[in-house]
Amino acid sequence: MSVFLRDQIMRVMQGHRGRANAMPRKVLLAELRLYRPSFTDRDCRELYAGLPICSCEDGLFLPQTVAEVQDFKAYITKAWGPIQAHRRCATIYSFYPQLAPPAEQLGLFL
Repeated sequence: MSVFLRDQIMRVMQGHRGRANAMPRKVLLAELRLYRPSFTDRDCRELYAGLPICSCEDGLFLPQTVAEVQDFKAYITKAWGPIQAHRRCATIYSFYPQLAPPAEQLGLFL
């Protein structure tokens, strides 16, 4: 897909940080159709799947807190399974390492 469209998604999403500012996917799709009228919902999903974008019942947003990423992981695990959820969260962590949950140190001796 087009690097230009990926950049446009990130430009639009800058105004939608945090779950409280989630944007419906239909609105994002309408914005992208300004640049490519034949752009489909499937194209949109394929593009943002490789970006640090979270989804929820309310729409799409850029995460701001560790809790938002964890909620997203739980939400996507139900629909796509744990492997896909792990991959999507790994993408988010690569863009925003400060949102990774603190590592749990397991005891060496029980």
